[in-house]
Amino acid sequence: MPQLIPFEKRLVGIEKVETLNARDLHAFLHVKQRFNDWITKRIEQYGFSEGIDFTPYYESSTGAVHPIEYFITFDMAKQLSMVERNAKGREARQYFIACEKQLREQPITHGDLLVQMAEAYRRIEAEQAAQKDA
Repeated sequence: MPQLIPFEKRLVGIEKVETLNARDLHAFLHVKQRFNDWITKRIEQYGFSEGIDFTPYYESSTGAVHPIEYFITFDMAKQLSMVERNAKGREARQYFIACEKQLREQPITHGDLLVQMAEAYRRIEAEQAAQKDA
């Protein structure tokens, strides 16, 4: 399947999931609104949560201002695509559904299983530490 919008596994919160750059989705959808206005409005409007639906990061730049970028999950990308209510939005949503299906069908390797187990262990340790601090 050709990659319409590049994606890769990244850490969102404490989980490593498939993500994409929100700016790439914005460009693909041909949104007329300025990116920063669009993404902040959509985050607020649809109740997306940092660490669950997206993770912000600062792109290094040569200027004085470092723009905030966002890695977003497939679930967030699908919802953002749907609410644009245009052909590109439908195309993007179908693309993410197909990508998820293809990723689910890939066999899990021994290395993947070890990484998942280590991440689960770290999550449990973090939860236990948080409970002790509370």
